[in-house]
Amino acid sequence: AADDPAIWVNPGDPAKSAVVATDKKGALEVYDLAGKRLQRISGDYGNNVDVRDDIVVSADDEAEDGDGAMHIYRIDPATRQLTHLKDVATEVTAHGICMYRSPSTGKLYAYPNSPSGRLEQWEL
Repeated sequence: AADDPAIWVNPGDPAKSAVVATDKKGALEVYDLAGKRLQRISGDYGNNVDVRDDIVVSADDEAEDGDGAMHIYRIDPATRQLTHLKDVATEVTAHGICMYRSPSTGKLYAYPNSPSGRLEQWEL
């Protein structure tokens, strides 16, 4: 079941925006605004997801080494499909994720965090 949704707003046509959500059973899913599933990426054990511009990051708390990971994707505005860019191992068991774009530098950051409140900062 879809959990922890993040809304991606299509800059060219807001009616063609999308909802990106985690499935705690091991997938990342993309839905249109009517709730129709457009894509399912199995094997992404994301616990949380966030979106900034065309970048989607899911926080994975079930990485093989016991720590966490971030899975980074790009969303295509025409198809609303995610393309995997890379995975980043984190030292925190990533139960949450948020992103931030600096208005002064334009740099994009991701912040995976743990249940105990431990936080990491990653420049994307």
